[in-house]
Amino acid sequence: MFHYIAARFGLQRSEIFKMIKNVAIETAIGSIPIAGDIFDAYFKANMRNLEILEKHLAKTESNNTIAESKNFSTMAK
Repeated sequence: MFHYIAARFGLQRSEIFKMIKNVAIETAIGSIPIAGDIFDAYFKANMRNLEILEKHLAKTESNNTIAESKNFSTMAK
């Protein structure tokens, strides 16, 4: 489900792959008794995926702001 949402936000394939990898790692190692519980306490796939999405949105936002300011300056002339 998250990869569908990520694609809708326009994330690159490499970013989506990182998100899938985070979930796969957490699922695989998290399934090991005791050691998986300890791992799950420190490795938070959803938080890591949220960081990837936030970085992408911040980058996209700054690019849009720059483009909008250029369009506005050309309109003002």
